[in-house]
Amino acid sequence: VWQAGREMKSDTVPADWSRKAEQIFRDNILEPIRRLPIRTAILAFDSFTTIASLPVRASSGSSRHLTYETDDCALDLQIDDRRNATTDVFILGQITNRRTPDLPVPTTNVLLLSGEKLLASASSNDFGEFQLACKPKRRMRISFPFEGTRIDVRLDDLLNEESAHL
Repeated sequence: VWQAGREMKSDTVPADWSRKAEQIFRDNILEPIRRLPIRTAILAFDSFTTIASLPVRASSGSSRHLTYETDDCALDLQIDDRRNATTDVFILGQITNRRTPDLPVPTTNVLLLSGEKLLASASSNDFGEFQLACKPKRRMRISFPFEGTRIDVRLDDLLNEESAHL
């Protein structure tokens, strides 16, 4: 098996096979969440709308903190716009159950989408924490299942003018 793998390493995979494999992967991730009823989370806090405190060494200046809520779910986000060669937007998040905030949130798939196109995905840990990174696109949103529904958080308004028009 090792020798066969070593010999196949130099073979190129046909482009249509790669596209088909990527489509199957996307469909397996997206299909279960597409069937769920949608709830759009509402912005409850935005650090850009609060009065800035004194400068702190740890603050990067390009980080934005947000909290989105539904009746029973809260999503805390930190969005960093770092502008480097591989990715432009880093998103750190935490999902919590507002009814029982001290209990762990079950591990869940968190999807970063542009329209229906999957840009990035991550699994949250036992604390509901996750991390995503990507180039900014139009119609970006975070979607994840939560207690039999799908929570959607639209990100278009959060990205600066230059990123939002890419």
